[in-house]
Amino acid sequence: MTLFFTLLLSVYVVVFGGTHVYLYHKLYAIWQQPALLITLLAALVIAPVVVGVLAHFGHVHCVKLVAQVSYVWMGFAFLFFCSALLFDMYELLLVRGSEYFAFDAARGLMPASLSGASPTSSRWRASTIPPWTQNTNAKKPRCCKASRRSNS
Repeated sequence: MTLFFTLLLSVYVVVFGGTHVYLYHKLYAIWQQPALLITLLAALVIAPVVVGVLAHFGHVHCVKLVAQVSYVWMGFAFLFFCSALLFDMYELLLVRGSEYFAFDAARGLMPASLSGASPTSSRWRASTIPPWTQNTNAKKPRCCKASRRSNS
């Protein structure tokens, strides 16, 4: 039985601790006090274990307080981790992966090799030019000018 709990505690520390390391790197950009941030995150990683120890010794009021704080933090950490991971994947795919992917609104996100557009082809260069930068004062075909005169 102790081997099971040791394995469970090891997996918990690796997964939850790894999540907190990722959160540390994200939060450090906002709150640049590493000693305080590391202390706070380390205390929040071991807080669920402290809940189990306090419950074993019968400290009911302390268990309720530490459990509420640590489990609310687990919820916020999970939501922040998932949203930060989604933003990092977005940055990786669309911002950093522009050499490997071509984006066309009609077809969606496709590898450049499958879309027929490579960074050296004219089709790729034309698809990357934003429409608001294109010349709108270009001469229109003769058929369009004639139809405009007849309508007015």
